[in-house]
Amino acid sequence: MYFLSSKFLIVGMSKSGIAACDALLNLGAVCYIFDEREGFFEDERVKALLARGALLVGQDVIEERVKEIDVAVISPGVPIDNRIPILCRKNKKNVIGELELAYYLIKSPIIAATGTNGKTTTCSLVHHVLSVAGKKSYLVGNVGTPACSRVSELDFDAIAVTEISSFQLETTAKFTPHIACVLNLSPDHLSRHYNMENYAYLKSKLLHNLRESEYAVLNEDDLAVKEFSAKTRGKVIYFSMMKQVEGAYLSNGYLCWQNQEIIGINELGLKGGHNVQNALACICICKLMGIDDEQIKTGLATFKGVIHRQQEIACKNSIVYINDSKSTNPDSTVQAINSANENTLILIGGRYKGVGYEQLFKFIKECERIKGVIVYGQSREELFRIALAEGITNVSCVKDFNSAVKFAFAIEQSGDTVLLSPACSSLDEFSGYEERGERFIALVEEHVKLE
Repeated sequence: MYFLSSKFLIVGMSKSGIAACDALLNLGAVCYIFDEREGFFEDERVKALLARGALLVGQDVIEERVKEIDVAVISPGVPIDNRIPILCRKNKKNVIGELELAYYLIKSPIIAATGTNGKTTTCSLVHHVLSVAGKKSYLVGNVGTPACSRVSELDFDAIAVTEISSFQLETTAKFTPHIACVLNLSPDHLSRHYNMENYAYLKSKLLHNLRESEYAVLNEDDLAVKEFSAKTRGKVIYFSMMKQVEGAYLSNGYLCWQNQEIIGINELGLKGGHNVQNALACICICKLMGIDDEQIKTGLATFKGVIHRQQEIACKNSIVYINDSKSTNPDSTVQAINSANENTLILIGGRYKGVGYEQLFKFIKECERIKGVIVYGQSREELFRIALAEGITNVSCVKDFNSAVKFAFAIEQSGDTVLLSPACSSLDEFSGYEERGERFIALVEEHVKLE
């Protein structure tokens, strides 16, 4: 791609769109920017781009501008069936995502991980181990830092540890990581991807471009993921909690690599079965990157988790408050419940994602650790209906997030745990799970201070 002679249209001026525009302006490219949100150009970051030469496109001229441009860069929050990407394709324009653009620009090898759950934790864990080993590692992608914002640092001597979402995979074509990891697969984002077949296909795209010199790290215990091995030319390495495999596996309480014990379960910095799986994936990736056993063990033992993922934020009067805002689907919430304490009040709600919640509430009904359920937000009526249908009587329904948290404060008792693990998108009230988690933290901090 010849950046100096091409005109780009950036669609969606969120973090990814802003990072893409910044990177292109640094290269001297012509950049048009467009967003369907009213007043997006009042954002100080957008104003800075306009001051550097970015060109604002209004709703009244978007069709004309599409005819002029060569490439459209779509932010992950913009679906590929949105009218603007469709308009670009009708006009035979190249449509890519911010991740694909970053792939063209960075020089470093890429480690990429996707899956329904555990992406952030696994990528953060890999980044931590690499850093412990003295590698120049950068954590980018869906974890919150767009890869385009690190173009200047991601040179040949660096490593890009990249969390990949299904939204980002919609707009990849040539993206080729050195190591591609798929953790697991369960229904998620079906309101955007329509059905499980489309969702699974998007996840498998991470492996499509791998060559024989690259690696696919796959979960042996997840049949759908294991079948992805037929979709790649890369060398396949497995991880498993159930049996010995050619890769990383659990045996007699130890996480092992190729018949060598690396670390005991009780030595891991993170607890819970799902984190054993994440650690096994991390071992595969780090061994493929040449990290020795002692450095991997040190990294796995010293990593304490990521913000908004089963994060203990306060404990007062024997009441524990857990922020698991990043749990945006039922499977992730089940994992949080499995790690929960006795007498847990759980907050579930937000925007419905098109996945069934019957199994989640069936699980809650049979789980003695759950003392009460509070449903809230846009999906509250549907969640309340499903909970009642599954025989849950200790369920309350409130209008919005703030009300749900304050209701939990009103009914909590000494010895309880208040767990935010929403199983839904945050986009009915917030810009993302991060904002939702920060709101929960602020409300809890104010609450415990006033007591």
